[in-house]
Amino acid sequence: MVKDFLGYPRVDGSVGIRNNILVLATVHCSFVPAREIAKIVPNAIVLTHYWNCRSTGEGQEMVVNCLVELCKHPNIGAVLLVGLGCEEISVDLLSKRISGCGKPYEKIVCQDLGSAQAIEKGRKLLANLFKKTLVEKRRKVKLNHLKAAIQCGASDYSNGLFSNPAVGKAVDYLIEAGATVIFSEVAELIGVEDVLEKRAAMHYVAKKIKSAIEDERERWRILHRSFNSHEDHGNVRGGLSTIEEKSCGAVLKSGSKKIQDVLEYSVNRIEKPIKPGLYLQNQDGYGSDVGSLTAMAAAGAQMSVFTTGSGSIVGHALIPVFKVTANDETYNRMEDNIDYFVSPVRYFLKEPRNNDGIQIFKCLMKVASGKQTKAEKLGQDDFAILRIN
Repeated sequence: MVKDFLGYPRVDGSVGIRNNILVLATVHCSFVPAREIAKIVPNAIVLTHYWNCRSTGEGQEMVVNCLVELCKHPNIGAVLLVGLGCEEISVDLLSKRISGCGKPYEKIVCQDLGSAQAIEKGRKLLANLFKKTLVEKRRKVKLNHLKAAIQCGASDYSNGLFSNPAVGKAVDYLIEAGATVIFSEVAELIGVEDVLEKRAAMHYVAKKIKSAIEDERERWRILHRSFNSHEDHGNVRGGLSTIEEKSCGAVLKSGSKKIQDVLEYSVNRIEKPIKPGLYLQNQDGYGSDVGSLTAMAAAGAQMSVFTTGSGSIVGHALIPVFKVTANDETYNRMEDNIDYFVSPVRYFLKEPRNNDGIQIFKCLMKVASGKQTKAEKLGQDDFAILRIN
């Protein structure tokens, strides 16, 4: 079994599987200059968070914490902060928080120069950052430096029967080889609490798992919504009748290994794994598939495995998203979006389920070493940040 990959070692000890430059507009008002600046280099990612300056308090701090962790993310080789000048989340605020990570960064404020001059200066700063990232080369590193996020979206009957179990086997192989895997979507674990609690590595972890799912139940009660309203129309059309039925399939993508801990993602902190193994991230906030991916990236995940039934086109700006389906109709329609097809026919022929797990594991090793996913090739650079209201 492969136990290493080709990555970019960083000064802080982490390892990237991509070497991009993050051009971050600290407020949406400075996004257009940031976008124009980013056009001059091929590996620049331009992002903003879309939360306005009046979104203060705990929710704002949640956004700040996430942005800081994304600036420090191992897939990012350098950072250019582009501010307007009067925003709550300023370039100075973020630069102070990322200054100790050892990563090259620059900052620019549009109100100090005017937009045209800011773009001109920003391009010069970005060109210099680009030269610095070119020095970074891939080197062979152990799999204990790799963290993968597991996600599902646009699920149907095929997820729980075929694609999630196959990904679960790949997750087991990743962990056996020394990697770390993070899964979340706590709302889709309602009804399988007992299964997860039995997989807790320690008694206190079992308590944290139970508490996270109970808190999610309570949140839905406060919102006066049925648990089954978490299912969308596509889930129902795809043959999933209740949230418990969806949960029974969703949990399978986490494999069979012990859960080392429950990671906090809240207004207080973004917790990261302290050793290799399997982790559940308890995401505090109202989000989406993309927001969930961002939260796991903020916890250190460099890539994601994403299972889909009726078909998802989701990618992510910071991490490669490797999509898996077992729905043959979806694969035939959306082959350009799907990286791996799990054939149900092989299951009915009683071929070992491990085969797909091994093949997915091998594909992920290639992605970690630089091979682009379908989402990357199509430029699907989705981005959203979870936060509380």
